[in-house]
Amino acid sequence: IGAADEDAPEQPIAGDGGAPQDGNRKAAQVRGGGVDPAARAPVAAKEIKLPGVQTDIIAAGYGRLLVARIPTARQIAVIDLMQQKVVKYLPLPSDDTIMAGSGDKLILIAPVEGVMQRYDLRTLTKEVTRQVPGEGQVTAAAMGHSSAGPLFLVRNARTHRATFSLLDQGSLKEVLDTSQRGQPRGAEVHLDSNMNIRASGDGMTFTGWRTGTSPNGIFQFRILGRSLRSTYVHSSFGSVVPSADGKYICSSNGVFAALPVDKENLLADPTIKTRALSVPALH
Repeated sequence: IGAADEDAPEQPIAGDGGAPQDGNRKAAQVRGGGVDPAARAPVAAKEIKLPGVQTDIIAAGYGRLLVARIPTARQIAVIDLMQQKVVKYLPLPSDDTIMAGSGDKLILIAPVEGVMQRYDLRTLTKEVTRQVPGEGQVTAAAMGHSSAGPLFLVRNARTHRATFSLLDQGSLKEVLDTSQRGQPRGAEVHLDSNMNIRASGDGMTFTGWRTGTSPNGIFQFRILGRSLRSTYVHSSFGSVVPSADGKYICSSNGVFAALPVDKENLLADPTIKTRALSVPALH
């Protein structure tokens, strides 16, 4: 994957494990909601009890599922929001398991062992277990919860810099890798090992921020045809999470437009209506 050839037809990076390459069109139609609008009838609030404290939780299954990591119970809970209950408990590979969910798949990574598992979210059964391709321990991962991939991985490069790669969710092979400096071709973005990564629902935009350092930084990556665009803002906005379609970024300090963006425009962006914690939702 290099610079985009504007004269050539675009072939999406994202794969879907054997389905036609329009897999993400289905996701785009859902726009992260995961539920037919006709089925979005109001429901009463319900408390769902878990067998222990969850230490991480992600969305998957076109927004219908939440997947919670529960180390004290050595389990992963798959919660169906329409049924309002835990529909399956999966064995936890390791206490520090890293999770990523797409429309139809769940990826579990044991970072120290370098082993990844893929589950089918339709049947909630394990499909494959294999070593994570590439070098370096995985420190973060993300997929669009209403997409067909790809899987975004951040790896520890044994320096204060990190590398990243994109994996096809079907073959679990790399479709994009970076140099040891953590730079995609033609970009000036440097990742750190203490990164948090989030994906838009359609799986085409990824955002990141650092923890334990100041400023936190705002990292943005967007898949455009056969190329990857990226940018970095040297500022602190806390957590940064893309909307379902990747057009907006919800942060701890307001909502702003996604790529392209720079520090001066961001801090003075008139579209930021509130300087408060915001999270993406679809209504």
